[in-house]
Amino acid sequence: MSRRELTGECPFCADITSGRVPPGVNAWIRPNDFPPLTPPDGECFILIYSRDHDRAFADLTDAEAEAVVDLWQQVHRQLARTYETVMAWETHGEAIGQTQRHPHGQAYGLAVLPDTLRRELESARQAHEGGEGCTWCAETVREDHGPRAVLAGEHWLAFVPEYARYPYQVHFHPRRHVAAVSGLTADEARELARHLVRVVRALNWVYQADMPYMLALHQHADQ
Repeated sequence: MSRRELTGECPFCADITSGRVPPGVNAWIRPNDFPPLTPPDGECFILIYSRDHDRAFADLTDAEAEAVVDLWQQVHRQLARTYETVMAWETHGEAIGQTQRHPHGQAYGLAVLPDTLRRELESARQAHEGGEGCTWCAETVREDHGPRAVLAGEHWLAFVPEYARYPYQVHFHPRRHVAAVSGLTADEARELARHLVRVVRALNWVYQADMPYMLALHQHADQ
């Protein structure tokens, strides 16, 4: 949290007061002021969810949440042209590492494939070569309307995986085989945004508090 002491003002609010963000723009992409990676190793961006410093993702309207998913799609299209991996995520709550109160997430383009994603892809490759098809599509079918299903929509299924490592861990799977957020249709992106807000609000209700969480997208660099 000491990063804020370096400037004295929220840098994301400063985007607004300085005129860097035009009036009427509620969600935007900005450079990371403390980038852990620089080209050619990677690029880092901040994804701002709202002009309001004191809001959170769970406070967004459906339309505002859709704008966040649109940011994910924009940054994926931009970074996937250059980097092997595009990671987008949000850490919400100081307890889990959030260092700026203003509602936001981050996106990295990486020149390497992280170990977790490499293992996932290797597992998927082995399943495909073994005639099992897509592991994620198969898991979606298994969990649909099952005891671990949390929310079932036309385009998405949210469920607690049987291998969950954390309490209240929830996975969102598209019902259609798609490799990256930039490949979503408008209807799929809209439903994802609305369902994410519903689940985060539900978790807050369970805790009767603003629950810390980490939201991460696992996706290919290509669509």
